[in-house]
Amino acid sequence: AWLGAKAVRDEQAIRELGFQELMLGQLRAVDAVLARSMEAYRERLLAEMQPLSNDIAELRRRTRESPYAIQFYVLGPDDRLLYPPVDSLALQTDDERDALERTRRIWDDGEISHRSAGATDQPVALQQGASSPATIAPGDSLWHVWYRDRGIQMMLWVEQDGYIYAAEVNRTRLLADLISALPETDGLAPELVEGRVRLIDSVGRSLYQWGAAEPEEGAAPDVEMPVREPLGAWRLEYFASDSVAGAALGGGLWPYSAPALAVLGFGVLALAFYFYREQSREMRDASQRVSFVNQVSHELKTPLTNIRMYAELLDEDLRARETGEEDDRLRRYLG
Repeated sequence: AWLGAKAVRDEQAIRELGFQELMLGQLRAVDAVLARSMEAYRERLLAEMQPLSNDIAELRRRTRESPYAIQFYVLGPDDRLLYPPVDSLALQTDDERDALERTRRIWDDGEISHRSAGATDQPVALQQGASSPATIAPGDSLWHVWYRDRGIQMMLWVEQDGYIYAAEVNRTRLLADLISALPETDGLAPELVEGRVRLIDSVGRSLYQWGAAEPEEGAAPDVEMPVREPLGAWRLEYFASDSVAGAALGGGLWPYSAPALAVLGFGVLALAFYFYREQSREMRDASQRVSFVNQVSHELKTPLTNIRMYAELLDEDLRARETGEEDDRLRRYLG
């Protein structure tokens, strides 16, 4: 029984690990889709930033027309913010003042600076003497992520010719592009018929979900994994339907417990039969002993009756002799 229980636990653990790996495989596939979408978004931002420019009028035009960036930024060689202008409120637009308020901590703390560019292990484009490079490779740019208003904020930046050029991501457009790359929410979509995947943001809100399974309110996911950078604060959750989980994990312990229970039941029946047979044998032996005693008593009764009869006759004859009577039968009785 102990070996059977151990085998059942081991087999169940192996099945659960295999099922979790299967679900993680689906989440990894979704994560790869999100990574490709982020790379495509990076390329679009870089295309809007090129050719790099320090002209305020040009930067404002790009900001107004860009569907992917809500604000562009330029830092000078001394890490001083050149655009949006910070020296005079008269030179700022309302959108630029809002942008400076959103990103003030980044510039004040030097989170994006020439020093941080030099400290990174990722390559950066440093072409001395090239004022307007024709292209910037995606690997030359860096993501910067921060959190504000309980949500993730992102900025793509690149160092070039002593200047730093940055583009603040349009979060609404980014989320729309990411969702458009994910499967439909139709429950019968072939991508995920017997499960549900949720994309969760940094504060635990569900940004998007799809699949036919309907998990209970507050139910914990079967598996979860973080989204790769720069969306590392987000995570993917997988909920499997009961039918799929039951099929993947088998019928539980019953298929493995049934043989053990059958053996146990057979053992109990065998013991019951053994004790019944022994009890019946004891009863037969007792009956035979009683019958033997009865037979012996019956067999002894006949000679004893004869002995008693002759003894009584002898007793009478002895009394008769005492009275003087003589009888030849006395000798015969004694014999």
